[in-house]
Amino acid sequence: AVYGTLSYLSPEQAAGHGCDVDVRADVYALGVGLYQLLTDRFPYPVTQSVLEVLHHVHETPAASPRQN
Repeated sequence: AVYGTLSYLSPEQAAGHGCDVDVRADVYALGVGLYQLLTDRFPYPVTQSVLEVLHHVHETPAASPRQN
């Protein structure tokens, strides 16, 4: 089971490794929030199906904030 807000999940949470989740997941979520605040977008696609978003969070490198 995956718990959390899909757009802000850490890669460990997206992979379903609940035992590996700790305070670093919160720091990751804060980083995603800051990225979104500065660029008005997420660092990876989050508008697809749940499985595709989980795959992007776990496998896709975050887009550079300078990319259009």
